[in-house]
Amino acid sequence: MPLPATNETSQQKPSALPETWISALFDQLSAMYGNRFTDMWRGIDPNKIRQVWAERLVVYPPQVLKYALEQCKDTMPSPPSLPQFVAFCRMGMNRFDSTPKLPPPTMDRETARVRLQQCLEKSGFKSLCKDAK
Repeated sequence: MPLPATNETSQQKPSALPETWISALFDQLSAMYGNRFTDMWRGIDPNKIRQVWAERLVVYPPQVLKYALEQCKDTMPSPPSLPQFVAFCRMGMNRFDSTPKLPPPTMDRETARVRLQQCLEKSGFKSLCKDAK
């Protein structure tokens, strides 16, 4: 699903996805599920539905929204509710998590203890050496 570019220049975070993004998402869901998607919202103001989805999905980057949509295509024979779509987004956040990770330790515990003791002795904190054992 191609999500349109946004031309927001403000530094503050938006409170909702751009309308063009929600329209693209709803177009895709409507194409996938036909009347079953639109019938889910019968009797409810369509603008309110779009607003609620836009406000709830604003925290997810485009690649996560695409991932959630792909999960719907692959696993959902019926159209998703907002909570179901959010669950797919959460799965996508785990998949696309770009938080830097620390590398695993490169020395064993005993070597670290000995080096700490050496550092404490060199820095004049010899009295703390007994605590480094």
